[in-house]
Amino acid sequence: MKLHGSEGGLLMELEAIAAEGKRILVKGKMMGQIPMQVVLGPQEIREIWKMSSIALWWKALGMLLFGRNSC
Repeated sequence: MKLHGSEGGLLMELEAIAAEGKRILVKGKMMGQIPMQVVLGPQEIREIWKMSSIALWWKALGMLLFGRNSC
């Protein structure tokens, strides 16, 4: 999966997301070249939940069900 910035440039290319013990590992490349591995533990997951809202989850659900441009 490729993640682009607001100007359209490639920021990150995700290659894998996996559970390992009590952590979530995200593997990929920054800007298409720099290998990276992000480790998410319980504290980071809590912070993600705090940063999100019900409106954001509804928006994401709508995008999944009805396509990218429908919301």
